[in-house]
Amino acid sequence: KSCGFMLVVGGPGCGKTRLACNIIRELGDRDALYVRQAELTLALRASYGRKDVVLHRHPQRDDDEATDDQPPTALEIVQGVRFLVLDEIGCNPLANDERLLLDELIKHRYEQRKPTILISNLPLDQLKQFLGDALTDRIVDATGNRKFLLQFSGESFRRTTGENYLEGLR
Repeated sequence: KSCGFMLVVGGPGCGKTRLACNIIRELGDRDALYVRQAELTLALRASYGRKDVVLHRHPQRDDDEATDDQPPTALEIVQGVRFLVLDEIGCNPLANDERLLLDELIKHRYEQRKPTILISNLPLDQLKQFLGDALTDRIVDATGNRKFLLQFSGESFRRTTGENYLEGLR
């Protein structure tokens, strides 16, 4: 569907990222992006010196109508992409500025009803502590009140398969 979130939690190596990457592959050439939380927060921090960073998505412009030579910011890219997979949520602690940016990103995608998969190795109670009550409430609502909340369990498959399922997605 063209809206809603899927929240996928469970231990490392049990197939969460593989599932999300397979969904991206099924979308074909549609506008989709896979990014890890730490990678995203580093990219957002790198944009701090730019004066055009805003916490909302600008309306789409044709290239001919663009009034500046600046490429879109990392925040604009992840807010605007049609389908986003945000992986490894909670693997690294967030500074206050990083928490604010992650919060704004998830709120924006929630309000714009953009399909988003959120992946974490944290159990649900720890993820709620990491994200906070308000953001967790939005995510639960966007998952259809847990209809699209998947909890993976079991041993890690990573060591036995030798597959690189991220290949071609970056």
